[in-house]
Amino acid sequence: MAQISSAKRALVIQYRFHDKLSFPAIASKIDGVSAAAAQQICSRAFRRAGTNNVNTLLEYRDPAPRSGRPRRVEPGSEASIRIREATRGQYRWHHQVDAANQAFERVRKDHTTTQRKPLGTLDAKQVHNILQGKEHSQADPIDSKPIPRKRTLEKKALSKLDLDDRKRYIELILSLDPHNTILISCGETPVNFGGTGHTHVSAPRGVDIYTDDAHDPRFIKMQWDAASNDTRVKRPCLIWNYEEQEETIDLARRLDFQVSKLKARVDHNKHQALIPGTPQYQLLVDTNADIARYNASLPPGQRVGRKRRMTIDRLFKYEKLERDAKKGGLDFVWYAFKVYELTLFPYYLELRRINPGKEIYIVEDNVGVHHKARRLLAD
Repeated sequence: MAQISSAKRALVIQYRFHDKLSFPAIASKIDGVSAAAAQQICSRAFRRAGTNNVNTLLEYRDPAPRSGRPRRVEPGSEASIRIREATRGQYRWHHQVDAANQAFERVRKDHTTTQRKPLGTLDAKQVHNILQGKEHSQADPIDSKPIPRKRTLEKKALSKLDLDDRKRYIELILSLDPHNTILISCGETPVNFGGTGHTHVSAPRGVDIYTDDAHDPRFIKMQWDAASNDTRVKRPCLIWNYEEQEETIDLARRLDFQVSKLKARVDHNKHQALIPGTPQYQLLVDTNADIARYNASLPPGQRVGRKRRMTIDRLFKYEKLERDAKKGGLDFVWYAFKVYELTLFPYYLELRRINPGKEIYIVEDNVGVHHKARRLLAD
């Protein structure tokens, strides 16, 4: 009964009290609901509502809390939010009851109190109410939708409609401490200079089209810009063009050199992890301690969801950073060496030089190219 969603309960009540279907007929129409369960849902809703009105019955379709006992987890509380966050985050592949109790135990350990703590763990019915109940869902400030198993937090992609919201957010950050904060906003966008199709090129005004070697399939350029409120430093602008053979070879050489440095750092961390007292060794010990505590919290006979002990090779592993020979162009390699190293980082350092004591932040889109470029330059 606890695993039947609120939507299915509403269908049961609709079929029974509006369409006048029998309980076996209702069970044949709704997956996961037996005739006995449908009868129990209707009888409990009718007993709590006290009427045959469908709208009133729908308000009482969810299980009522046990009378005389306070709720273990209140809607909107820290425990409710952290349980919902854990079951759609790091524990979404585990059994929901085990994941919820793991998060619930962490909340209880983080807060010491002189009052008596509730004994035992959350059962399946309580976990179902926290994850899919209407009150807990509406009180969640991050995600107000019910959380079935394996559902992650859905984030919509940023578009031009979000530019106004982002601008207001940046203005809010600047208003908190306008005299001590500088934001560098940067990003890339395609700039259309003309062109009527994939086979035609519009030449700039004053250029002889018979002598100009235009190898671009269309006259569209990718433009990257960065800007801040401090106009004493020239704002950088970079336009991406199709790479010549010499530039491609140079980027490939620099990529190989940077990857070799990253591999050397991984080898160094592996060697340090064998020496007691080093930060790498302590990280390995702490990680395995967390895994042991998590496995100990699971039922003794449960094998699904148990984590393996972390090894040095799995903790410090190489990342495959290779350039796609077919793609090329504006990828993470070009972004790392052309945008970050040659343009953005010098602009940031110059702002820091002429603004001592101020906090300077770089704001850019949350896309994979940027993340991969930063991992490539991590040293």
